[in-house]
Amino acid sequence: MPKDDGLNKKHAITLILAVLGDGTRHGYDIAREVERRSQGQLNLPDGSFYPILRQLEGEELIQSTWIGEEGSRRKRVYSLTRSGEAELAQHVEAWRSFAGAMDRVITRKTDWLVRALLLGERFHA
Repeated sequence: MPKDDGLNKKHAITLILAVLGDGTRHGYDIAREVERRSQGQLNLPDGSFYPILRQLEGEELIQSTWIGEEGSRRKRVYSLTRSGEAELAQHVEAWRSFAGAMDRVITRKTDWLVRALLLGERFHA
């Protein structure tokens, strides 16, 4: 199956919030976790990913802190705020509603076609 590079900003925000919903992570790890959980199907490119993190922090949906000792390599880590948790819940509900609507549209008349193709049957439109 082809990789989906067509994520819009709203979907990227949902994915970032969802990963941070499981705990604090540094930026690079957030993006890699999205890729891992999606089995390589979803990718958050650096060019759009880090600006979204800054936006979410400006909206106080996430917060960041630096970890590591002075003089050594430090990492910026991100975590959800209470407002971010509420926003994540809204995004999840909106996604489930959207996915359910899509499923209702595409499965009613196409299930027979998918089954026929999987079984190698001939069909007539």
